[in-house]
Amino acid sequence: MPYLRAVRHLFPYRYHLSVLLIVLAFAANLFVDVMEIDAAQYAEISREMAEIGNCLKVFERGRDYLDKPPLLFRLSSTSFKIFGLHNWSFKLPALLVLFLSVFSTFKLA
Repeated sequence: MPYLRAVRHLFPYRYHLSVLLIVLAFAANLFVDVMEIDAAQYAEISREMAEIGNCLKVFERGRDYLDKPPLLFRLSSTSFKIFGLHNWSFKLPALLVLFLSVFSTFKLA
């Protein structure tokens, strides 16, 4: 396996580079409008939750919404309350959870 040693020697910061590329891809995507049907629906549910101020019940257009677990909506509504109603503030909790999961995998593996 001398070839693998040579490749490792050429890229000593390969993990740093991969994390940087992931961060750049997500950072560029933070400012793109929410266009998918599901993402727009989830953003609306989170906006409604932030507007009403009730984090215990999930509503969609005034009716109960029981299809998804509420953690995504709670995190996004908290982000809306802190940063305001923006596309990037809806996507920010997902990015932070991604970093947490990558860090946890790195520490446990």
